[in-house]
Amino acid sequence: MTVNQVLTALDELTPNTFSTERKLQWLAALEGQLYEQVIARHEGTEADAPGPLLPETVLLVEEPYSELYVLYLQAKVAQANSETERFNDAAAAYDAALRNYCNALRRAHMPVSDAARWRVL
Repeated sequence: MTVNQVLTALDELTPNTFSTERKLQWLAALEGQLYEQVIARHEGTEADAPGPLLPETVLLVEEPYSELYVLYLQAKVAQANSETERFNDAAAAYDAALRNYCNALRRAHMPVSDAARWRVL
């Protein structure tokens, strides 16, 4: 899924007045977190650290799990608008989508071992 596809889906599903720059900031923060906390912690993942997001940039999480980007942005929009119930719904849906992605990643790739960092005296 590309950045442009995510932003288009968000605007269709959740009309909002936030600037494209603000939504790109949220999306870039999520992409960085996904890379650092999930993808880079698994062996055999062939992803590079995310760079600047352009409209045609392909995001790290592939189909069928890429819906998590839209769900995350829906939660951010609801949070910024102080819409507690919508935020809770979107955050729960994002959490479930993220969990599904992490489980699939763990089934396909072994976690990076921290054993190399331990030293027995």
